[in-house]
Amino acid sequence: MVRFPKKYQLKNGTQVIARTIIEDYWTKERSIVFQKVADDKFYSLTLNQFADILTKEAVNENVSLYRELFRGRTDVYANRYYNKKQQKEVYSPAYKWQWQPEKGRSEIQTDKDGNRIYKKLTDDAISAHLNGEKFLGIYPILENDACYFCALDFDKTEWQEAAVAVQKISEQYGLRATIEKSQSGNGAHVWYFFQEPITCKLARSLGTLLLTKTMSLNAELSFSCFDRMFPSQDTLPKKGLGNLIALPLQGNRVLEKKSLFLDERLRPHENQWGFLTTIPRYSKKTIETIVTELGEQNELYYFTQEASKQVDLLKEDESSIKEPLVVIKSNYLEIEEKQLSKQSLLQLKGLASF
Repeated sequence: MVRFPKKYQLKNGTQVIARTIIEDYWTKERSIVFQKVADDKFYSLTLNQFADILTKEAVNENVSLYRELFRGRTDVYANRYYNKKQQKEVYSPAYKWQWQPEKGRSEIQTDKDGNRIYKKLTDDAISAHLNGEKFLGIYPILENDACYFCALDFDKTEWQEAAVAVQKISEQYGLRATIEKSQSGNGAHVWYFFQEPITCKLARSLGTLLLTKTMSLNAELSFSCFDRMFPSQDTLPKKGLGNLIALPLQGNRVLEKKSLFLDERLRPHENQWGFLTTIPRYSKKTIETIVTELGEQNELYYFTQEASKQVDLLKEDESSIKEPLVVIKSNYLEIEEKQLSKQSLLQLKGLASF
């Protein structure tokens, strides 16, 4: 018996979601009701007509293409599960388990030194994620402190405006930013992919400079929606794997029209897999050139110095400050925008965002 909703792929590459089967009252002919991933309209075809336009297999995922783009550690991956103690869904490294008959339970396998043994990221695991059987995340930082992508994470208020603004600035520097609607449906990941592993420090410089450039040209946006960047560290922590990022196109989320890739108008691409084939990957040399250019134009002096350097909000343009700077301290600090120069306001936004 078919369980609904269920994903299918048409011969032209369009992904659709079958919702239910209906029966004509008079003729008893059965039809399937479905939607395209890219819109909210409902369509219906007889079962035979529907079968004629399907590919031979439901949602024929190109796992190889997927793994070429979303590359991180392959010796370990994260799996999402429900934690009873925390009473919420959490991610944890996927470990190998072994049944212990003398204890009457399964335990995580360990090596000769007592270290837990991770499960390797396999094609089957990726397929299970795409089919909705698992929720996977990957660890972007490789063991040599390099990475294959950079992603900016925007959540909640203004995420649409912020993601589009970053995308437009990226285009000015010859980069195509790939926007993915987050699994929550109320945020986005903005991705950049590399041909070769580049240092996390270089990747994070790219993300930081693109974001600060966008902030400098979009003063009307607060960018409070910026949550974090992946990779989240320049180097791999001595004890740990670094922050993970949830993989896109998770099967159950796709059925909910989440975790999908969006166009410049924030509409899902009709053919998600066809879109993935068009995503460019940039060389280390290209990224270095863009980072240098962005660094020379950076209006936020703070980001060209050591992160620990103090910032004087009054230093840049003292003449624009007509009155003493009033700061209200409660559970947070409150400063009226009209008291600050554009440069000081940008620096303050930068400090609050990173």
